[in-house]
Amino acid sequence: MPDPIRTGRWVMRDGRTREPHPRPDHAPRRWPLLLAVGLVIALAGSAVYVVYFTSVLALRTVSVVGAGQSVEQQVRAQLAPQLGVPLAEVDTAAVQQALDGIPDIAATTVDRSWPNGLRVTVRQRVAVAVTKANDAWWSLDASGVPFAPTKGKPAKLMPIELATPGAQDPSTTAALSVVDSLPDSVSALVSSVRAASPYRIELLLADKRTVIWGDSSAGEQKAKVLPVMLQQPGSVFDLSDPTMVSVK
Repeated sequence: MPDPIRTGRWVMRDGRTREPHPRPDHAPRRWPLLLAVGLVIALAGSAVYVVYFTSVLALRTVSVVGAGQSVEQQVRAQLAPQLGVPLAEVDTAAVQQALDGIPDIAATTVDRSWPNGLRVTVRQRVAVAVTKANDAWWSLDASGVPFAPTKGKPAKLMPIELATPGAQDPSTTAALSVVDSLPDSVSALVSSVRAASPYRIELLLADKRTVIWGDSSAGEQKAKVLPVMLQQPGSVFDLSDPTMVSVK
């Protein structure tokens, strides 16, 4: 019988041959793979622990961009309770919502600044007019939101008389639209604006004359007609329809 070690084949009784089954020298070594998996799990667990349960990556610094000193102080006061909290645990959406509740702020964005900071970008409200309510003067931004109350009237801002000032008040938004449409030459003549309704807006001139502006439509056309009207004698100028003006 041929030696299967030399020939590499077995000879069967019926004369057929077959390949011998190889015999592994040793069992596969699985422990390096298991060790590697264990190390990865351990490292991941350690990372999670450091990020979420220790002060290594806790919030320590807050940078505020785009805010004046007063607003920056309010932002920092709002964020003070978050100092020392793991940065990954700080709910930036909730922080942003809280900051947007500060009256002088129109909008904010809040971003993590690893390893230990938050960056707050602020867009402050810009006053375009003022109104008086509850014994205080309130600045109004372009959308009609009252903010920054003061005892004295802010200089260089148009006063608007309003019953219920606010962004949802039609009279407020209409009056602001009129103020925005006035050219500087006309605005310089106006001491205040009165908005009894969105459809009856009046300009009170510094010389005590009154201009009935009507609603906020056709602002550009009305602004062109007004200087010509004011050359006529009278105390009340009805400009609500700029194609058919009247003077009393």
